[in-house]
Amino acid sequence: SEDGLTGVIYRPYHLCGVETPLSAAEAALFGHATACPREEPVADVIAVAKHDLAKGTQLDGGGGETVSGYIVEWGEARARGILPLALAEGVKLVRAVRRGEAIRYADVRQRKAGTIDELRREMGDGGWEDVGNGAMLPKLEIPE
Repeated sequence: SEDGLTGVIYRPYHLCGVETPLSAAEAALFGHATACPREEPVADVIAVAKHDLAKGTQLDGGGGETVSGYIVEWGEARARGILPLALAEGVKLVRAVRRGEAIRYADVRQRKAGTIDELRREMGDGGWEDVGNGAMLPKLEIPE
């Protein structure tokens, strides 16, 4: 970042000779595995409008023209009722959404539930049943 507080390290390779023994040592000495899933989700990829979208616009999912995916904390996404990117395909908006605004479950017509909806419910995402949860919270705006 411009302020120097955050950064990204890119390694186009893995140092297996270093990483494998360290993982084995952590498991043996501290009793925890590396690269294992957590019990609770910590982040979600949400749908954010790429440009101003009119009421009735059909969302075309990740890689399309209408929405982008942004990562936010799982708890915030659930508390605000934000639509996951995985569910932002083939649904129509029931209100206009501004560019950069996170799209909520309440902003789209409910679609027929499928396997992804069932899996998300198992993870604690109430989906369209929890639409009222984030109604009083301010909209999440993604900075450019």
